[in-house]
Amino acid sequence: MEAWFILAATAMLMYGVQNFMLKVAAHKDHNSIRVNTAFMLSATVVSGVFYVFAEPGVSGLLFLVFAAGNALTYLFANICKIESFKYTPVAIAAPLSKMYVAITPILAFFIFRERITLLQLAGLTLATFTVLMLSEEGKRSGISRKHLTLGLVLAAAAAASTSFSNIIGKSAAITGGIMGFIFFSYMLGFLLALFLQVTVNKDRNPIKHLIEDHEAVRLGIITGLINFAAYYLALKALTEGPAMIIFPIIGLGLVITIGLAAWIYGEKLTKQKMIAAAAAVAAIVLLR
Repeated sequence: MEAWFILAATAMLMYGVQNFMLKVAAHKDHNSIRVNTAFMLSATVVSGVFYVFAEPGVSGLLFLVFAAGNALTYLFANICKIESFKYTPVAIAAPLSKMYVAITPILAFFIFRERITLLQLAGLTLATFTVLMLSEEGKRSGISRKHLTLGLVLAAAAAASTSFSNIIGKSAAITGGIMGFIFFSYMLGFLLALFLQVTVNKDRNPIKHLIEDHEAVRLGIITGLINFAAYYLALKALTEGPAMIIFPIIGLGLVITIGLAAWIYGEKLTKQKMIAAAAAVAAIVLLR
C-alpha cells in the first residue's frame, strides 16, 4: 500500500473525529468562541515548533494579509459549525457545511479564471440536490422551523467561509512558505478569538474566563491538536500522491463524523439522511 494513501486515510479519520469534537462542544452547549480560542492556541504552539525548524519562507505585508484572511475565515467557519450543531443533527448540518467543495470551484472560476469541467458541473448538481434534500429532511424530522433555519444558515455560512479560506490558502501557496503560513494563521486566529471573547462574549478578562471554562478548554486543545496533525498529514500526502484521489479520501471524514454522532448521541440515520450524505460524498469526489 502506498505511503500517501495511508497518510490521506489517517488525515480523513482525524478530520472526521475533529468535526465530531465540535459536535461534542455543541451537545454540551459550550461557548463556541472559547472552544476555538483554546483550539487556535494549541495549534499555534504545535505549529510554532515546526515553524522554528522549517526552512525560511516568504514574509511581508501580503503574506500577513493572507494569513489574517485565512485566520478570520477558518475561525468563523469553526464557530458556525459548532452553532449549527446546536440547532440541527450532524447528519443534516455536516453534509451542508461540506458543500464548500461546490462553492470553491465557483470562486476559483471568477478569481483565478480556472475552467469548470463537466465532472465539476455534475458535482455542483449533486451538491444542490444534497442541500435541497437536507432541507426537506429537516422539515420532516420534527425540528422547529426556527431551529432548522438557523442550523441550515449557520452550516451554509461555515461552507462559504471554508471556501474563502481555501481560496486564500491557494493564493498563499503560490507565494511559498507554507509552514509559516500555517503558524501565522493559527496565531492570528488565536488573537482574533481573544478579541471576540471581549467584544462578543463580553469577557473583560478573556484569559481568566478561558482558564475557568475547563471543559471547553480541554475540548479546544484536543480539537486543535487533531486539526494540526490532520492538516500536516494531508499536506504530506499531497506531496507524494495525486490530489484528485487524496481530496475525495479526506472528504470521506464526513461519514466518520455522522457515524460517531449516531453511535454516541443516538442521532437517527434515516434513509433520506444517508442518501444526502452519499450525495455529498459523491459531490466531493466529482468537484475535486
